[in-house]
Amino acid sequence: MCSPAAEAIRAAQGCLNEAFSRIGQAGELRGSLRWQERADGELGANHALAAGAVLGLPADDLAEELQKRMKLPPLFSAVTAVDGFLNFRLSDAWYDDALDRFCTQAPGQSPDFSPARFPALDGDLALRQDAASPLYRLRWAYERSRVLLADESAPDGERPWGEAEKSLLRCIALLVSERGLFALADAFSRFYAVRPIRSAPDKGFRLQLCAAFCRGVEEILR
Repeated sequence: MCSPAAEAIRAAQGCLNEAFSRIGQAGELRGSLRWQERADGELGANHALAAGAVLGLPADDLAEELQKRMKLPPLFSAVTAVDGFLNFRLSDAWYDDALDRFCTQAPGQSPDFSPARFPALDGDLALRQDAASPLYRLRWAYERSRVLLADESAPDGERPWGEAEKSLLRCIALLVSERGLFALADAFSRFYAVRPIRSAPDKGFRLQLCAAFCRGVEEILR
């Protein structure tokens, strides 16, 4: 089964290809889709830049034509940006589905947090005092999540998707190697520091993200 991130890329590429065929140009639309941490979209497409020069069309004009002809599923919205880029925004429904999928995965074996793999965690040392150690940050974030999940149940409630929550879930969805764990730990730390948990729905939502974080760590360390 494809990951939510891979499915989003495939769906966006399909929208671009179909739009290009409706323009009536011969040949294949070339370009790449990349995940980005920018306010104007989660996915950035440079297809108009790549194809415009070959077709003799200004990139901005081609991007606008592609946007007009795209039949977007509820998953996406799309806007043209500067220099001929097309940016896709993912809907809250995509994040809802991705979170559900990560939280319902069968838990694997306990990950290996032995001293041979991870440095000893000093409970008296605040996270910011050891910021130079990404391994420390990872273990701190994982253990913090496990404590929260063990002590609290997750009540149902609305999922108030903010930029910090979206950034964390994208990091989980995009993990492809153990190197990504350090970025995941940093994303979790930024997310956790955004605001305190004040309400039952907010607590339930954040505990679900803690569970998704733990699944992401366990899946890679399995």
